[in-house]
Amino acid sequence: MNSIKKLGAALTAFSVAATMASCSAPTIGGGSATAVTIDGYDIPAGVFIFYSLSAYLEASDIIAEGSETNATPTMEEVEDSHIDNLTAKEWIQNKATDYCSEFVAVEREFEKIQGELTPEDYEIVESQVAQMDQVDIYTKNGISDESASAIFENERKRTHVFEYYYGFEGEKGMSEEELKDYFDENFARVKYVTMSYLDAEGNELSEADKKEVRELAEEYADRINEEKDTMEKLYIVNEVKEEYSEYVKEKAEELASKTGTVTTTTTTTTTTNATETTTTTTTDPYENESVVSKYTTTTPEKVEDPATTTTTTLSAKQKSDIRLNEFIFEELTDYDKAVVLDDEENDALYVVIRSDLRERMTEEDLWSEDYISALQSLEYSEEFVEYIQELAKSYTAERNKSAYRRYSPFKLDMEQDKAYTY
Repeated sequence: MNSIKKLGAALTAFSVAATMASCSAPTIGGGSATAVTIDGYDIPAGVFIFYSLSAYLEASDIIAEGSETNATPTMEEVEDSHIDNLTAKEWIQNKATDYCSEFVAVEREFEKIQGELTPEDYEIVESQVAQMDQVDIYTKNGISDESASAIFENERKRTHVFEYYYGFEGEKGMSEEELKDYFDENFARVKYVTMSYLDAEGNELSEADKKEVRELAEEYADRINEEKDTMEKLYIVNEVKEEYSEYVKEKAEELASKTGTVTTTTTTTTTTNATETTTTTTTDPYENESVVSKYTTTTPEKVEDPATTTTTTLSAKQKSDIRLNEFIFEELTDYDKAVVLDDEENDALYVVIRSDLRERMTEEDLWSEDYISALQSLEYSEEFVEYIQELAKSYTAERNKSAYRRYSPFKLDMEQDKAYTY
């Protein structure tokens, strides 16, 4: 939903090998110069430069993905490149103009809904501007506090517009009960112990040792299920998790004594999805409990990388993650019952317990404003972005040719001494 945040996150790792010693940073004069007029709205040069930096970074990523090494290209390499049959300069400035059009679309929508920024919004904006003042790549390119405030206020307005259409009272969103249903259907609250059919050196266990691990897993599940109280079961999961770590450590020491090698072991918890949220509290039973999201598509045995047209076979770890996710959502239907998932094909074994997600849907826990906002964004952000982009496409952009020449991406200073995220 937030295109500027993409820039903030990406600039953390932003670096350009080429230097710009011969180019001086532009002076904008408080951000009052107009770079482009969109639908009658004058875009300050500072705002245009900000979006040009974002567009340059996107261009750099596209070029890197298409290279053999995936290395970040130098500025000279970017300048010499073509994207979508356009020179890099044309592509970057077109993209920056598109961002400016989206900026105006948000402003227009905010006016339409008669939105107002809150004191909290202005506090957030003030804090973001102060942070931005500490980042060389912005200050060296003359982005004033006035332009920075306009950018960040636009982001706050974007949030309000999204909430207006997709919040609980919005014409396009879900009611609170519908969102709770969505949460419950697409996420699961689980705790599990990950066990392995491999030894400390990564070798497959003998059949006797595999049998021992299976019996251990069944013993853990039985101990958990002996308890009648849900909280007590969750405590027992923590106990057996620690016990299994000790078991792995002892086995590694035995192996090391036989082979004469020094082995360091680390027991980790498998993550079943990149979007998984791990919930750890200061009190026990929820420690190590996770809220995992359901895979929405069947993951193939092999994946093709469109940038390189190479085919990559999924690792045993990836396949095991997929199998665990499928098991949780398709087979683990009884709440608060520990079950063993034997995935010998991928060298893994799990003791898993799934609990009722709705029990933790409270304002103090998993139904806070942050969770609600994240769920709404997850479901509707793509639709909202498309809505804003369609509005933006309907606008006419009158470019200030002098400003576009002056603030050409390859006249900007792309070296960064300090990273910035927000």
